[in-house]
Amino acid sequence: MTNSRLPDSQPNFDIYIWNVDNHLNGCPSGSVIKRGITLGLTIGNLEDLNARRLAWRSGDDANPGIYEIHIKSETKNKLSSTNVVNFMKAFGVFFRPLLDIIAANPNITSQDRIVLNIAEPVTTHHIPTTPISQQCFPTVIPLGGGRLDMACRSAEDASRPSKPENCTGVEISYRIDAVPAEGTDPKQLKSADDGTTKIIKTKAKFELDFGEENCGKNVKYYVHWININHPNLNGPQTGPFSNFIS
Repeated sequence: MTNSRLPDSQPNFDIYIWNVDNHLNGCPSGSVIKRGITLGLTIGNLEDLNARRLAWRSGDDANPGIYEIHIKSETKNKLSSTNVVNFMKAFGVFFRPLLDIIAANPNITSQDRIVLNIAEPVTTHHIPTTPISQQCFPTVIPLGGGRLDMACRSAEDASRPSKPENCTGVEISYRIDAVPAEGTDPKQLKSADDGTTKIIKTKAKFELDFGEENCGKNVKYYVHWININHPNLNGPQTGPFSNFIS
């Protein structure tokens, strides 16, 4: 899948399929129409996309997806490796034609292009070269029902959330842990790769929905500013942070 809109590496593909499914099967604020429908896809396309995402990573320990099986040392083997490779190939066959439909749709926006990795029409050949030096400082407000409102700033005392120069989004690397029993030490999040799930948001202010089933748990996370098209410019990780999910 070299030079493709679809990522080559398995970890990046994992991030991509989750973000794409959430984006296309989600409804923009103030709308009841799924974004994928606005961009020319059918309900059947979106249902197929969601089913494939769940087959890849279900989030259910009792019924794990093929990638979840493959990344666990106790279940990783030659068969799990073959399953992951075959899945990514089959997903490309399924999804590339849909990306062509979306790319030709007049409703496509820059945010759609960022999430789906569809290039903007060529109007300039400027390529950014300056790495993002600013740290990302999140402010979180619990909304209830497993939802958190997050606003990110490049300075702790900034008056409003905003992205720094050369930044196209925020990557959140999170892990949800049960609240430790009284008298026991909480499980620490040691790095952005310590058993985390990664999601990308293209705005500095957004909502995170962890589901009502995670109410009463702690979400621990790192955040950093990123440039999706030029990951070598990504900013430094900031964290770990922790918030109670109500």
